[in-house]
Amino acid sequence: MKKAHFLLTLFAITLFYVSANADEPNWYLKLSQVKVLESSKQDVESLFGNPRITQSFENFGINFVFYETNEGEFTVQYSTGKCAAKDPDPESSTEETYKVEKDKVLKVIFFPKKKLKFSKFKVDKSQVFETNLGEDPALHYINTKQGIDYIVVLGKVRGVELFIPVELDYLRCLINARF
Repeated sequence: MKKAHFLLTLFAITLFYVSANADEPNWYLKLSQVKVLESSKQDVESLFGNPRITQSFENFGINFVFYETNEGEFTVQYSTGKCAAKDPDPESSTEETYKVEKDKVLKVIFFPKKKLKFSKFKVDKSQVFETNLGEDPALHYINTKQGIDYIVVLGKVRGVELFIPVELDYLRCLINARF
């Protein structure tokens, strides 16, 4: 009887532990390991188990790679070399580039197949600001320090974007400055 009680207690503890750690989806845990301006293309593809590449092209000094997994689709922008362009903006007074090697992550955006409630994600709401962009119905919960944007529609996460956090501004190259 004591053995059955012990096994039942052990099972309950294991079940609690698994369910407590299963709140955040697997794709998000993998995405959380990607470090913008540090992780390489090989790191990303290894983390996501060699996802299927659906499209790839180079434009504006950026290598765009579109991936597909069982959990969703994601796009990664990789550097084409030191001080290669990042999203050129004709309105900008400078061309924004970064001092990182070829194939380093500049930006990632992941669109999960299964949309989960935003509350499932362990986000410190005191560290994000909430905004919407134009007429898009999505709310964006953005943390510029960490470089992350949660894209939320009707309370469910439609996508998560990793971008260059402000703390990495020291890696910025400023070229063709216009005064």
